[in-house]
Amino acid sequence: MAGRPSRTAKASAPKISDATAAKAQGFLDREALLDNAVHAGVISEGMRKHYATAYDADPAGCRAFLGKLGLRTETTASTAEPEDAYPDSLLSPQERQRVAAAREGRQHSRIVS
Repeated sequence: MAGRPSRTAKASAPKISDATAAKAQGFLDREALLDNAVHAGVISEGMRKHYATAYDADPAGCRAFLGKLGLRTETTASTAEPEDAYPDSLLSPQERQRVAAAREGRQHSRIVS
């Protein structure tokens, strides 16, 4: 039929401008930060809108302030120990084996006699 596009012709996706992509990435970064802050208990869900407005005005300042409130944004190794970790020298050999097994992600077998 004349005037109708062919069904076999694929329509190309519209190009997204760099400004639109940057705006979308900024939105995703903001939402990820606020999701982490709420999940970590640093802010309440009721304060989320306030922090979203603060982030839009000053992203770096909002990140820094949430960091001062206790939000950890850097990734850490899952095997990292806190500074106040119990010293291994005070553990019994069996306890050391259990800790080593847990760090390796395996179940420590216990033999009950």
